[in-house]
Amino acid sequence: MELNKRSKQEQQQSEKEGFEYIDILLENLEQRRLFANDENSSIHFSLNDVYMLYKVVAEEFSEKLHQSILNGDNVEHLTHFPDLLEVYCTADRNLQTANVISDEQIIWTIGEFISVLSSPIVYKKFGGLYQDCIIELIKLLRPPDILFVQKQIVLILKALMLFALPIFAGKTSDVVDKKSHLVYNINSDQGQVIFATPMGDIVLGPVISILQHGTVDESIMQNNDVLIYLWFCLLHVILIGVSRVKNKAILLTQRLLSMDACNPMFADLLFDDLMAVERWLYHLAPEIFGNEELRLKEALETCERTFGDAVRK
Repeated sequence: MELNKRSKQEQQQSEKEGFEYIDILLENLEQRRLFANDENSSIHFSLNDVYMLYKVVAEEFSEKLHQSILNGDNVEHLTHFPDLLEVYCTADRNLQTANVISDEQIIWTIGEFISVLSSPIVYKKFGGLYQDCIIELIKLLRPPDILFVQKQIVLILKALMLFALPIFAGKTSDVVDKKSHLVYNINSDQGQVIFATPMGDIVLGPVISILQHGTVDESIMQNNDVLIYLWFCLLHVILIGVSRVKNKAILLTQRLLSMDACNPMFADLLFDDLMAVERWLYHLAPEIFGNEELRLKEALETCERTFGDAVRK
């Protein structure tokens, strides 16, 4: 009984610290801005600031966030955290001296955010906010680490496709609730960083958006295996995904086409997929043709124009 009471008290203290750290970090930021004489002044952070930032990530962005939202607990303090994290990380990257926040810490944070976004209830509450934060954090990484994150996210997408196929096929499945994880390790002088995400259909949309807006550029052609995995995944999503995810996948393939990152085999498969989506939209009943389908139609037309330009080259 005493142990249970102590455990509960420790949990309450842990949650309280999460709130306190966000407030302290906000206050510290305001104080540092007051001492900055002009726009060009550097804002210096301490290791204690970094500790508080990543203590918040470790404590607040875990499986308990899903339960907290279900219980109706107040989690509004987490709506301010993405901006706070971006400000600290960006200012740290702009320092003339050595960075306090390492790339490994940023990559770990990206993994934690993707992990919690795989919960439908968390995604509904924070999805767009933290998806955008992930994209901004990726931009702060050094090119080799961006390539690393790009590869891991493509591999996550590949694994998600294997696990999510029963959902796309309309079959009853417990895929969203599976506890299996993808885990990737970074070996560095500073230790080991785990990059992990649970399996879940809901995370497909954010993962594709992160690739589209955060990592995919001409550098993807440096890794042929990753590019092949990505093409196979996108072709599957275009063919059997829901309208929202089809739209994102088509826009990403359009970007790959514009970078000339498509071979004749994938071009043939893409043509078949685009025609299949076009036929599906054409035969869709007017009463179920909503905003998602309208956006899908626009994405399809954009991709088809780019596809035509690529073929004519």
